[in-house]
Amino acid sequence: MSTASVVVVGTFEPQVFHPSWFASHELFGDDTLAAASEGLQLVHRDYAAFTAGWLNIKVEPHRFEFLTTETVYDADLRDLVVNTFTLLSTSSVRAVGLNHEAHYLMDDLDALNELGYRLAPREPWEGILNGQGLQALVVAEPRDDPPGYLRVQVGPSGRITPGVAISLNDHFQLADSDETKLAEASDVLSLLADRWEEAKARGRSIPEKLVGLT
Repeated sequence: MSTASVVVVGTFEPQVFHPSWFASHELFGDDTLAAASEGLQLVHRDYAAFTAGWLNIKVEPHRFEFLTTETVYDADLRDLVVNTFTLLSTSSVRAVGLNHEAHYLMDDLDALNELGYRLAPREPWEGILNGQGLQALVVAEPRDDPPGYLRVQVGPSGRITPGVAISLNDHFQLADSDETKLAEASDVLSLLADRWEEAKARGRSIPEKLVGLT
């Protein structure tokens, strides 16, 4: 079980992004529009959210998230982001996250804890915590071009029991954190063209390598 998402940090007007907006720009066909209208949660000045089959969209004033819980549609997800930000050519953006999360069923709770012990050995904790188990382990690696980081988090799955969840956040900082220089929507398109496949490959290979440690 896995998910893929694209998160764009920038400046947005959530009330604009009703499912009908996507349909009016030919991003949704009739079936998708009907599903999105049925899965509409809210469209408000501060928040918009809906689901449409394989697709989940959430928009806040400074965050636009596209997510699929079925990674067979990850190319469709990428295309939707590209087409959306082609239309939003005047939007200011600051960062992009290419995110993946995988859930694996473990043989039992001992196997889950054994994975935790492989990633965070128990010896340093002797005399401090007894009987500790895996809760959340986060490891990050900085990136220079463009600035950002790859962050990997491992912990118990909230979807399958006993299971482990491994999430990757490929974060790309496109603009200065002090907002003195903002990026443009075209930078999102360039990033997706240049980095999508390698981020997708990491989202598959890293969880498989970690689970293979058991």
